[in-house]
Amino acid sequence: MKVAKILAVFFIVAILGIIGVGMSQACPVCQGNSAIAEEALFSRIQRTAEQGDANVQFQLGAMYEYGILGAPKDTAMAATWYRKAAEQGYNAARVRLNAIQK
Repeated sequence: MKVAKILAVFFIVAILGIIGVGMSQACPVCQGNSAIAEEALFSRIQRTAEQGDANVQFQLGAMYEYGILGAPKDTAMAATWYRKAAEQGYNAARVRLNAIQK
């Protein structure tokens, strides 16, 4: 489980570059106020997911699944975002959706 969480964080950090968040913006430690930085980062990821980006939808699902980077741990929300990504053909989202629905 710990390895899965580490991988989820790695993929989420990787996606930050795709949605245009610079590392100084993305890194809560770099910002000094981790709560504010985390909230801003979460909001930006959520907005991008709501615009229909399947990759970011998958990442948001992982954030909810593991309760990381400002997202509360919420399996139902994780399933919602995984489903949206899977409906666009994002295979990894389909895999995670199946795993959490067991």
